[in-house]
Amino acid sequence: MVVRTEKNSLNNRFLPWDAVETEAVLSIDDDAHLRHDEIMFGFRVWREARDRIVGFPGRYHAWDVNHQSWLYNSNYSCELSMVLTGAAFFHKDSNRAEIS
Repeated sequence: MVVRTEKNSLNNRFLPWDAVETEAVLSIDDDAHLRHDEIMFGFRVWREARDRIVGFPGRYHAWDVNHQSWLYNSNYSCELSMVLTGAAFFHKDSNRAEIS
C-alpha cells in the first residue's frame, strides 16, 4: 500500500498510519545496507523492548562540561547513547504514546 501525504517529509515515516497492521515498523532509508541476519537481530531486540527505537547505526553523545558543548562520536565503539533512524524498528503507535 502506498500512503500519499500532503507534504513530502522524512518525518512522515513516524506518523501513526492506520494502514499499518503490524505492531512493528521497519523504517529504512534507500541507501541503508543491512544483511538479513542484521534485520532479524534488530527485530528480535525490538520485540524485547517494544516501547523503544531499535536500529542501526548507533552513536555516542555527551555534554562536555569544560567546553560547554556536545561531544558526538560516529566511530564504531561499544559506547552508544542514541540510534539514528536510517534503519530502525519502532512501534506503529510510537508517537501516540510517551516514549521514555
